[in-house]
Amino acid sequence: MALNRGQLIQSFLYTINEDVRMYRQLHQLLQQQKALYLQFDGESLGNNIRQQVPLLNQLNRNATQRSQCLQRLVLPNDQAGVKLLFGALPQHLQERVRKQWRALNTMIEQCQHLNQSNGHSSAMLHELLAEMTNPSPFYQERSSATL
Repeated sequence: MALNRGQLIQSFLYTINEDVRMYRQLHQLLQQQKALYLQFDGESLGNNIRQQVPLLNQLNRNATQRSQCLQRLVLPNDQAGVKLLFGALPQHLQERVRKQWRALNTMIEQCQHLNQSNGHSSAMLHELLAEMTNPSPFYQERSSATL
């Protein structure tokens, strides 16, 4: 079914609202994930990550949908295209939509920062566990020499 310009714009705007809501949920899960790493709670960590997956999948679908909307509206598939789209909206909607777009971008940046921090925590946890399960050869040599 072919969508007209109005429907494409509505679809684009709807995904912004939906993504702000979902990124807030993801932000909360990422904060919980950080705490779970520090608590060494593997079961809860696994549950947390499983809750993130459907959010991430839907966020990806929405981003793809926005890109397709821009392409079908024959607008650049970048920030310039978004600016053109917002500029074509009625004046009374423009500021509200721009505010939502800024909120979405802020949430994306915050989630990326938390995800990067959690990645570091995960790497440190794996390194710690590897050291505990595979003692260094240097330590084994020194221990044997003292016996």
